[in-house]
Amino acid sequence: MGMEKREFQIDKQKAMTYLATRQAGELSKACLEGVMNSIDAGATRCEISVDSRMLKISDNGRGFSSLGDIDKLFGTFAWDHDTSEKKVYGEFGLGRGQMLYFGPNVWYTKGFKIQSDFMKEQTYGRGESDRPYVDGCVIEITLNKRLLPSEIIDLKNGIKKMVRYVPIAVKVNGETVSTNPAEQKWDYDTPDAWIKLRETGDVDVYNLGVFVRGYSNHQYGTGAVVVSKKQLRMNLSRNDVMVNECGVWKRIRKFLNRKATEANLKFPAINGGDLARGRKAASSFLVGL
Repeated sequence: MGMEKREFQIDKQKAMTYLATRQAGELSKACLEGVMNSIDAGATRCEISVDSRMLKISDNGRGFSSLGDIDKLFGTFAWDHDTSEKKVYGEFGLGRGQMLYFGPNVWYTKGFKIQSDFMKEQTYGRGESDRPYVDGCVIEITLNKRLLPSEIIDLKNGIKKMVRYVPIAVKVNGETVSTNPAEQKWDYDTPDAWIKLRETGDVDVYNLGVFVRGYSNHQYGTGAVVVSKKQLRMNLSRNDVMVNECGVWKRIRKFLNRKATEANLKFPAINGGDLARGRKAASSFLVGL
């Protein structure tokens, strides 16, 4: 008896919910998705304001110019990116799910209004805006959970870390929290990345200026800040590098390992205590270059 081939099926409602809930972690990560969307839309600035109940993200990017664009780019998850769009970060077409997770969304763009309470019903509405024309995009999220003053401070600090090296001006409650990496001083400027070595701490990795994660310095023999100049191959949540598949990261890692080895050779060790002191001295030497 022959085998009958069948296509895999998917529960649409569960899949749609997972796209939001299983991506979302911290509110700062949702804000990061908003910033990346702004950059992909060609914005030169992105402003975030937050209080106890409302989060607002606004930019001067392209926005959505038609109802068709809204249906394709907002209403469809996991759509194919056209290379002509010249996206900096866009790869999966899923990121806005993180913003939809934290509360009812209302988006204003050009002459249109989009709204969705995704966690209650996986639908969205779109039509003519009831506000003046918006040249760009404004996203307003009514937060499901009221934020305490301390949580607002933590959110601001979290956003600051995540967008520290993005190429556009990002403000949170009026304070600029980003800086152009090309204008900073680095220990090494390679074709793949800007790199600053440091004596302690993890290897903090930024994909095109956006924070990914910190890797233990024990893996590389040094602490560092690494800001890639090329797109790293990321997992779906963009919080880890696909280290075995990413050619850019393999070259960066090889560079870091070589520099750590050079440092250890400059300061040979006899015993464990000497090794620790040698590594510390090596790190101090390299940071001073």
